[in-house]
Amino acid sequence: MKNQNPFSSGGCGKSMNIIAPLSLVKLLFGLFFFVFGLTFGIILCFHYKSFSLNLLFTNGKLSIFSSQSSASASSSSSSVSTPPVMSTSNTSTYDPEPPNVIMHNMSDEELLWRASMTPRIQEFPFKRRPKIAFMFLIRGPILLAPLWELFFKGNEELYSIYVHSDPAFNESDPQGSVFYDRRVPSKVYDLPGPVGRGRYSILMQPLIKLEQWRKGSQWFEMDRNLAIEVIADNTYFPVFQNYCNGSCYADEHYLPTFVSMKFEGMNSNRSLTWVDWSKGGPHPSKFIRTDVTPEFLEKLRSGNSCEYNGKNTNVCFLFARKFTLDALDRLLRFAPIVMHFNS
Repeated sequence: MKNQNPFSSGGCGKSMNIIAPLSLVKLLFGLFFFVFGLTFGIILCFHYKSFSLNLLFTNGKLSIFSSQSSASASSSSSSVSTPPVMSTSNTSTYDPEPPNVIMHNMSDEELLWRASMTPRIQEFPFKRRPKIAFMFLIRGPILLAPLWELFFKGNEELYSIYVHSDPAFNESDPQGSVFYDRRVPSKVYDLPGPVGRGRYSILMQPLIKLEQWRKGSQWFEMDRNLAIEVIADNTYFPVFQNYCNGSCYADEHYLPTFVSMKFEGMNSNRSLTWVDWSKGGPHPSKFIRTDVTPEFLEKLRSGNSCEYNGKNTNVCFLFARKFTLDALDRLLRFAPIVMHFNS
């Protein structure tokens, strides 16, 4: 009778002996599963190196998918869509091509503002393709267009062409021409007053003094850095807009004056256009068909001596004028030989 009390000391001693082995079994069983899970996880990591989990939060729902199955998941489910990715150019490719359509509806102020923006980082993330930009200022058609076509042939990736024509001129170039669709917007402006007055205005003082006044050719060459300085000028250009009128032609005075005042070391102080003023008058001489010979073109090309970047050279002019339309056939015949292009 005395040993049947379940809460007696003897009963408790027998129960303790039963629980202790059960706790040891549970501990060993849990340790086995931990080691098994750890081993299985290590095997998976080595076997699926490209396996990854991604979280996508769309429409208030959290989705989990792997990188290997994301393509099939996106095609099978219309409720989950990946965000658009901006494509970047490979560093081994050249810089992107400029747009084919260059007409725009920007004001002059907006255009100059946009063009004056330059990157602060000098290194480009792609290979630069050096180009020369040609701007043709014309009243009507480009009379010597076939000669220019021959000059540009085979060098399509090395130049950009822009045509600034009289706003009243509405003819177009043939579709295969290098001048096709290269016209930039032109605006008509009112220039009242008689011609023949003094070109310098005393109202330009004190910003532009008489001894700083310059005149130059409408044909010029400049590098990109100087061109950006010109289009970003909001100090001297407004003076020309306000006071260069009458017989003061800004295309002959603004650039020579601005460059000599601000960037004197970059000014060659000579013309790049060969002209013949020997006969006098307000305009240079014209050259007709019979004037065009290989000897004459060679004289224009290398018959002078000048200085370029501190060194003497006989290539002093990049352009020549004025040639009449009837001289075109002989220019097409002799110019490629003398100038060594398209050969």
